[in-house]
Amino acid sequence: MARFLTRRSTFAIAAILGLVSAVWIAVAANRGGNGGSIPELDVPQSATASDAGITISLLAARFSGTATFLAVRVDPSEYAAEQGTRVFGLAVPAEGLLASTVQPLLLEGQGLPSDPDTTAVLRLSPVVEAGGQRLVITAIDVTGETGNAVRVNGRWELPFDLPTGLSDKLRTEVLRPLVVAEDRGITVRGVSAIRSTTETLVTVEIESTSAVELITQPLFFNPGLERMPGALAEEKDGGRLRTYSFPATPFGASGSMLIQTLVRREDSSATTEQLDLNSLMSRHGSSGKAGESLAIGPGDVDVVGGGDSRLLSVVFQDAQFGTSEYSVIQLTLRGNWDRRHGELLSATGEALVLDSQESSYRKDLAGVVTEGTTVFSFRYDRPEDIAGVVQLTYPAPSELIQGRWEVQFEPMSR
Repeated sequence: MARFLTRRSTFAIAAILGLVSAVWIAVAANRGGNGGSIPELDVPQSATASDAGITISLLAARFSGTATFLAVRVDPSEYAAEQGTRVFGLAVPAEGLLASTVQPLLLEGQGLPSDPDTTAVLRLSPVVEAGGQRLVITAIDVTGETGNAVRVNGRWELPFDLPTGLSDKLRTEVLRPLVVAEDRGITVRGVSAIRSTTETLVTVEIESTSAVELITQPLFFNPGLERMPGALAEEKDGGRLRTYSFPATPFGASGSMLIQTLVRREDSSATTEQLDLNSLMSRHGSSGKAGESLAIGPGDVDVVGGGDSRLLSVVFQDAQFGTSEYSVIQLTLRGNWDRRHGELLSATGEALVLDSQESSYRKDLAGVVTEGTTVFSFRYDRPEDIAGVVQLTYPAPSELIQGRWEVQFEPMSR
């Protein structure tokens, strides 16, 4: 039986830190993306700060020589009551980070959950002094029912406690790369690696004639140990330099990072398909009501310039964000698009807004990843937008590349 790997993209705390600088690692269930792996947080914290109707609490922490992790909860209920609105999102813009004695690990704006029962884990750069550690937040971008973000200024100062035996927890070991891995015209070169008591950070350089991306987690393993999956912690130079965070590994041991599946995004001419929705709905006896799913047949589509259609089905849905209600048409295509999307012209020739995109790969019991499907969801406002022929244009799908790229590392002390 095959299972699926799914990636979803949707189309929207200025935090200032005293002696440390914050970056986001995961909010509730991380979809496997940026930030890195999360260790168990073993140092209880109790600081709470309130301002402008928003309360932020520190719950726990973990300290090491590569990162500091803080678990936080945010309760915006008082702000929501004062403003007469519901809160749908909280965000920290990159420009809100204050450069201090320790630089941020990531500079991108990050989100926090607006549900007070949900815990987020902030990834901080490692502490460098024994006392005076604190998290200071000076502004939070709040997204309400209108869908627009409002900057809320204030001051949330949250001191946190350090554990005993801090120097032992801050221990690190630098590893050096030994080999360069080449396969299928793609080169993976080890750049650096460092292990701490909470994680093993590995940075690699991926060279290819066109942009490539990992769709499965890389693995790290020591001789005689099981393979441990890692998470992307940082990405630079358009994805050419990537740092992955793996669980902690034994000090003094060698190790290897393994990549087995990549996708390559080729630059090529776009494909345009014209879908006659009137004919499709008539054949299925459909009125375009929300929840209806219609399988697309060969006679429903005309591929401009010839070729095989990738369109598989259409689903009509109703959606809501805050007080805004709108309709969505979901188009499922054979193939996968990573960080790229299609464009849809309505039956009246107007460009529709892309609401979301979800790409799923198939993975069999042997772990082999194969081509899957992608769902493009577009908003439309009027029935006439879908009453006729709509036109979908999309670039070439990503190319799946199976191979073996293994980069070995050993301690610098050897």
